[in-house]
Amino acid sequence: MNYKKAFSLITFLAIFTSCQMSANEKVKQFKKLDSSLQVLSVAADSNSVTGLNRIIQLKKDRNIQLALNAERIALATAKADKFIDSLKSALISLDPKGERLDICDRILTDSGIQSKIVENFKEVYAACNAVLVDTSMRQQANQLVVLERDQLLSKNWLIKFVRNTPTVGIVSLLNKIKNDCGNLAKLSLKGVINSLVD
Repeated sequence: MNYKKAFSLITFLAIFTSCQMSANEKVKQFKKLDSSLQVLSVAADSNSVTGLNRIIQLKKDRNIQLALNAERIALATAKADKFIDSLKSALISLDPKGERLDICDRILTDSGIQSKIVENFKEVYAACNAVLVDTSMRQQANQLVVLERDQLLSKNWLIKFVRNTPTVGIVSLLNKIKNDCGNLAKLSLKGVINSLVD
């Protein structure tokens, strides 16, 4: 599974940095990438944030603070998912084929939207880091969100990605952020479950 994630990240970054690719080729590549991200998302549902949080809440008598932190992770992740899904829906409704280069530039260069994406990511990241006391788990968590840590937190990060990028490319970026937030939350919640068992 880590191989697939690494391959997806490399593919994703290669597409963004490729300046010599035609617009049609970019659209094809992004559609292929988006399809594989959606498959990964469906596979992850069997081990969902909500499901892991339910397990923790059933054992909350063992450590109330960890259960509260787990609830915070689940709420932050749900909030981020909802925001990203609404943003994707808005983009797709304006460009169902995902081929236009102007939609994202008009909508996503609004600094309020950029701030909300960053705010949602930071909330999930902070909630997860609050429960990751093990150094190796922190390292795993940081590897999961390397793109977000390095790019999302830089000034005007989204403008760099939006320029001359088809809508499907930005939808893929939003799917990546959503998947990475979910994977970070699941890693953290599994750590909480392990703490409650010990």
